[in-house]
Amino acid sequence: MEKYKLCGYDGVSNWKKQWTLSDNEKLLFVINDNSNHWTLMVGEPKKKTMMYYDSLGGNGKSYFEIIQNFLMKRFESYGWSHQVAETARKDSESLSTNQKSKTEGLAT
Repeated sequence: MEKYKLCGYDGVSNWKKQWTLSDNEKLLFVINDNSNHWTLMVGEPKKKTMMYYDSLGGNGKSYFEIIQNFLMKRFESYGWSHQVAETARKDSESLSTNQKSKTEGLAT
């Protein structure tokens, strides 16, 4: 993602030339957000949808735009939609609550 941000499409155009979108059920884009947090964008080529997973509740709009731009230039694929997975935030909050409870239990 960083190389695409810095160099644009030309910087990554030689990556994996011998495949098409229809070769895949899902596309996984693992994103290191600001070098301190990992998120995930999952694309489904048949539905032309992107689902963004972020345990901190981000919306991933800027990453969606970068990925959409890449897909348009590499595969001439247009009309993708972007959604944010609501369960990612809930799972994170649940995990934080569980960890806090366990920590409190250790302190007593």
